[in-house]
Amino acid sequence: MSFSLILTHPGGSHKNELPACCVLLAGNPVPIIRREPVTGD
Repeated sequence: MSFSLILTHPGGSHKNELPACCVLLAGNPVPIIRREPVTGD
Protein backbone atom coordinates (compact mmCIF):
# COMPACT_ATOMS: atom_id res chain seq x y z
CA MET A 1 0.00 0.00 0.00
CA SER A 2 1.35 3.43 -0.92
CA PHE A 3 0.15 6.76 0.48
CA SER A 4 1.52 10.30 0.69
CA LEU A 5 0.09 11.53 4.03
CA ILE A 6 -1.87 10.52 7.12
CA LEU A 7 -5.01 12.57 7.73
CA THR A 8 -6.54 12.84 11.22
CA HIS A 9 -9.14 15.05 12.90
CA PRO A 10 -8.27 18.01 15.16
CA GLY A 11 -9.00 18.16 18.87
CA GLY A 12 -8.28 15.52 21.45
CA SER A 13 -6.69 12.38 20.12
CA HIS A 14 -8.12 8.93 20.72
CA LYS A 15 -6.08 6.10 22.23
CA ASN A 16 -6.01 4.21 18.94
CA GLU A 17 -4.58 7.09 16.86
CA LEU A 18 -1.03 6.98 18.22
CA PRO A 19 -0.38 3.28 17.62
CA ALA A 20 -2.13 3.41 14.23
CA CYS A 21 0.01 6.34 13.09
CA CYS A 22 3.18 4.64 14.42
CA VAL A 23 2.43 1.45 12.46
CA LEU A 24 1.73 3.43 9.28
CA LEU A 25 4.84 5.61 9.71
CA ALA A 26 7.09 2.60 10.29
CA GLY A 27 6.48 1.40 6.74
CA ASN A 28 6.09 4.74 4.98
CA PRO A 29 7.38 7.94 6.66
CA VAL A 30 4.93 10.64 5.53
CA PRO A 31 3.52 13.85 7.08
CA ILE A 32 0.58 13.71 9.49
CA ILE A 33 -2.04 16.39 8.76
CA ARG A 34 -4.85 17.35 11.18
CA ARG A 35 -7.89 18.80 9.40
CA GLU A 36 -11.49 19.73 10.22
CA PRO A 37 -14.04 17.32 8.78
CA VAL A 38 -15.79 18.45 5.60
CA THR A 39 -19.51 17.89 5.43
CA GLY A 40 -21.49 17.66 2.21
CA ASP A 41 -24.76 19.53 1.75
